[in-house]
Amino acid sequence: MKQIPISEAKELFFSCNAKYVSQEQSSIYYDNFSGRANIDTYISCDCLIVKCGNDWHIHALSKEADILSAIQKVRGFMNPYCDKLMVLTLDIIPDELSDKRGAYKLARCYKPYSDTSIRELTTEDSALVKECCFVDPDDNQIGQTIANDFLTYYNDFINDPYTTNLGLFEDNRLVGFVQSFEQKETGLATVNIFVKRLYRNNGYAKRLLSAICATSEKTFYCYSCVKRNVASVKTAKSCGFQFMGAYLFI
Repeated sequence: MKQIPISEAKELFFSCNAKYVSQEQSSIYYDNFSGRANIDTYISCDCLIVKCGNDWHIHALSKEADILSAIQKVRGFMNPYCDKLMVLTLDIIPDELSDKRGAYKLARCYKPYSDTSIRELTTEDSALVKECCFVDPDDNQIGQTIANDFLTYYNDFINDPYTTNLGLFEDNRLVGFVQSFEQKETGLATVNIFVKRLYRNNGYAKRLLSAICATSEKTFYCYSCVKRNVASVKTAKSCGFQFMGAYLFI
């Protein structure tokens, strides 16, 4: 592996579609270019390799990237007792990695959309938000986590100029919300969505995703869902999101 400076790694990363796959789960996206972490960056097999503490990330930089060879090279430098390896594929998942757990990564651009039942949330909606985010013991873990985080940090989200929070209302009740977290100077935003369990399978998630992707013409929206959540993938694709790659635990 050839070690390269952070400046070169940054240029490689943001000049290809790897940036759409690496939104919230790679140290390179948040720590590497903000200076908050000590990292080492390498290039090999058309992959960008990042070491941050005990975490190794392999980013495919093109469809032709030899991810499997990159994995073998990285393993030669890893401590088998404490180091962890994550791979971010681009466009395709090698057959040899198809059984690995992880998340699918999808993205889409701005498109106009209007829905009179959806509006931006404010601090005055706190009581409705609390009711919407009430933990349903029968809900899945991901749904509970998103709802808990939104309720816990609600005031911070509302006051953050880089966060957009939209709610869908039925009969004056908040039944779901969607957020976009814009990454400064990149033109990218990560999307989170939640619909109360009793209101699912009514097309609300599609409406919320369509609405959030109509809030900024200059933003590219990135969406992530665990591989086993087939319904979430179908919903995202139904409103224009395209598969970009996957984040896998090796």
